[in-house]
Amino acid sequence: MASHKSFNEAQLLIDEEIADLTVRMRNSIRLLKIQRNAAIRVLKTRRNELAPALKLPEEIIVQIFIILRDTSDRHPKSWHQVTHICRYWRGAAIGWPALWARLYNPPHALAALMLERSQSMLLDVSLSTLEPKHSIQTLTIILGQIERIRSLSFRAMPPTFLDIVHDVLANLGRDWKAASLQSLAVGLEPGPRPVVVRLALDVFRPTGLLRCLSLSGGRYDLAMLPLVPNLTALYLYGKSLRQITGVEFTEALRHMQFLEILKIDWKRLHLRQFPPTSQSQPIHLPCLRELEIVHGHQDHFDSFLSLMAHPNLHQLSISSPDSVNNLGTFIQSLVSTIETGDFSPLQYLRVEDEYFTLSARPESSYWLGSLLHMYVPIDDDAGEDDRGFQFVVDIISSITPFDNPDKIPLRYIYLADFDAPVDQFTRLFAPLRHLETIEVYHKLALVLFKALHMASGMPRTSILFPKLQCIICHGVYPTLSSDVFNELHDSLLSRQAQIEGAVPFKLELVGCKYLDESQANQLEEIGVEVVIR
Repeated sequence: MASHKSFNEAQLLIDEEIADLTVRMRNSIRLLKIQRNAAIRVLKTRRNELAPALKLPEEIIVQIFIILRDTSDRHPKSWHQVTHICRYWRGAAIGWPALWARLYNPPHALAALMLERSQSMLLDVSLSTLEPKHSIQTLTIILGQIERIRSLSFRAMPPTFLDIVHDVLANLGRDWKAASLQSLAVGLEPGPRPVVVRLALDVFRPTGLLRCLSLSGGRYDLAMLPLVPNLTALYLYGKSLRQITGVEFTEALRHMQFLEILKIDWKRLHLRQFPPTSQSQPIHLPCLRELEIVHGHQDHFDSFLSLMAHPNLHQLSISSPDSVNNLGTFIQSLVSTIETGDFSPLQYLRVEDEYFTLSARPESSYWLGSLLHMYVPIDDDAGEDDRGFQFVVDIISSITPFDNPDKIPLRYIYLADFDAPVDQFTRLFAPLRHLETIEVYHKLALVLFKALHMASGMPRTSILFPKLQCIICHGVYPTLSSDVFNELHDSLLSRQAQIEGAVPFKLELVGCKYLDESQANQLEEIGVEVVIR
């Protein structure tokens, strides 16, 4: 019994010793970590002493400040705190006028200070709001420097805003001139027509140096455009002060030989007698790259586009408030416009319910390259079941005609949630032999799978989408039903057997939370990469 007790006591002593060693080891490790962190801090401190920010040239520091200003939300509160970091930074910032020459919604208390620090630099001013308490004072301070303002942008201003600006400029007490103004944008909120109509070009009196003019809301007079003949960008989204004839409109454009961007609200032009005559002369705009027309009508669009000579056009956007007489004919006229411009190959097609976009780049960056964008409401008298897909039929038939299917070699197609008979879908898309990716929603996905499956029995020369590499399927259910999966699996299996040297195939399921394990295994067995997102 005694020996048994001594054994237990010995075991307890051993356990206590082990516990004590563990505690001592942990304390030692903690102490070593503290020493390590202290050493790291010393090394970092010495490294900073060897290469401190104080030794950076002032020009580099200020460039960092400018990048910070331009990559933030541009409001002064987001970047002017750099003047509070240290004396050297403050001196560099305050002593660099270019840093203070961009005024974006400056608080009233900071506006005068920024103008002072900008010295004689040209100013870029953008106001999307005015502080209620100081709006007149802030405008007076900023517009007091009208001679050195290079760009001036006002957004969402009250209907009486031009009256306010007129009074401010009239009270400057000197004969002023907007001698440096290169860009003017005035956006007014809608409101009743004022008793006295102010025009932006009258109020700001720009010179021939003006390159960009944007007017939205308010009114304008087309007869004043010859005062600014060197425009490269013109945005007319306001309302014409009066009715204008087709001759006035075309003559105004003919004088804009440097115009690169033209965007017009056609309805607000108050245009009559267009086209001017049956034998109107072409409108040569040799520099035009981007053309956008909203709220127009098919007849006017067709006439206007037929008059235009635009060898450098590479972006065209059309929006009609009404259904068109013949959608196919309308699209063909737009395609003809593409052929007379400088469009890169248009390989990406996106079709939604009432608009489509043809572009040279994918959706994420298509506004940077060549594109054709069109919005037209679909006739409500069409049948509910096929009205949407008929829109697709009109588009595809126009851009890939039967006699020239490679006219626009599409590589990527996005189709919204349309529905269609399988045979019609197959006939329509069979000519698209360059297609690599198709993106569809759940209704059309099943149609696509059936079409691919049915096409597997055709001769190899008639394979549907022979270069297809990826299907992106948007679903509304967490899993693929057995019917949908079977159609998908059988169609892909048939393609793999039919196409010699088939490239790896990718299936992206958007909105599908997961695949059944057996489904995933079956797709993997036939070499299909599955991405769920």
